[in-house]
Amino acid sequence: AEGQADAVYNRVVIEYKAPGTLRPDLSHRPTADAIAQLRRYVNGLAREQQREAERLLGIVLDGDYLAFARYRQGHWNVEPPVPVTRTSAEHLLRALFSLAAGRALIPENLVEDFAQSGLSHEATRALYNALTGRPDDLTGRLYRQWQIFFSEVSGYDEESVRLRDKKELRAFAEGMGLDSAAVDPPRLLFAIHTYFSFLVKAIARLVLERQAGGTLGARPLSTIANLPGPALRHELSELESGGIFHALGLQNLLEGDFFSWYLMAWNGEVEQALRQVLAHLAEYNPATVEDDPYAARDLLKKLYHYLLPREMRHDLGEYYTPDWLAERVLTQINEPRYIMPNAKPRAVRNLARPKRLLDPACGSGTFLVLAIRALKEHCQRQEWNEGEALDLILRSVVGIDLNPLAVMAARVNYLLAV
Repeated sequence: AEGQADAVYNRVVIEYKAPGTLRPDLSHRPTADAIAQLRRYVNGLAREQQREAERLLGIVLDGDYLAFARYRQGHWNVEPPVPVTRTSAEHLLRALFSLAAGRALIPENLVEDFAQSGLSHEATRALYNALTGRPDDLTGRLYRQWQIFFSEVSGYDEESVRLRDKKELRAFAEGMGLDSAAVDPPRLLFAIHTYFSFLVKAIARLVLERQAGGTLGARPLSTIANLPGPALRHELSELESGGIFHALGLQNLLEGDFFSWYLMAWNGEVEQALRQVLAHLAEYNPATVEDDPYAARDLLKKLYHYLLPREMRHDLGEYYTPDWLAERVLTQINEPRYIMPNAKPRAVRNLARPKRLLDPACGSGTFLVLAIRALKEHCQRQEWNEGEALDLILRSVVGIDLNPLAVMAARVNYLLAV
């Protein structure tokens, strides 16, 4: 395989160099030579084991610095060497222990890693604490505005819905390491919504990294997670303002919302929590979304469900349609273009002028995603090309919701579905 790699662990190739060899500059000759050697090892191993180079990760390490190299969409994506720190060493270990294909981007894994783990508790607690003592600054004003808006959307009123007295809330707060007797329910809800919003945006970016194929110069999440505090905050500011989404022509995926306030309340606890979220998410394989398009479903609904106890969600009037019921409803409207792919196909005489489908309370987009899946199946049967199918979907499937958090989740789910 064009020489002998120093170490190969499953899909990870490691090249060791003498201390002092690497510099945090890819134009530095010894660093460039080490990266070139690593690339040859990865390419050779891919040929020898008949693997796709994209499924391999290359690492070069001299004890002081380490660099990661990946092959994506016909391009090498090489991260400039970073100092060996607790954070970068953890990134290295996570790469070694990750599965051969990367963690599958499916609802069950997202729930396990980001809703039922200490990670979600740490992030929510950090955001909750960052809201403390900010009555008059911009963060405080955004929080008060969110309270007004959320009460209008959900009917939530602290006086009429006494969440503070609910045993489910007390147990939930204690599980997060908060004082259940003193917890402020609206502030806790705002922290949870902010955490969910951050996750949704980061998932969208992870998937679009693959679509960009390294051509936009966008840093992968694994690199962002290793940046020092000020640089990490800058990258997250780019994420919140649209960044890679605008570069790919998605002008309205994100709009100004309440949930970027954490950038103004930035502190060490918030930085560490969000860094860990990004590091975990970087382990996921975004190709999962493409590998089985007919398994497309609302990726984010289950994640949000498990962030809040069921009783609390129902007290807030939040009920979501299960996938099986949405599939049954779409089948029963008797419109052939929206019949689920596993149902018996029906003849479609005029696919160019389909009935449009509107969900006027779409939530996170369950009906929209399933309708898109059905339309894609029918377009394939009619041998339409992808551009024609996309145009048809954009003209035919529409959702509306009062809740801006739900709308953002629906937009990302819509994006993943197409």
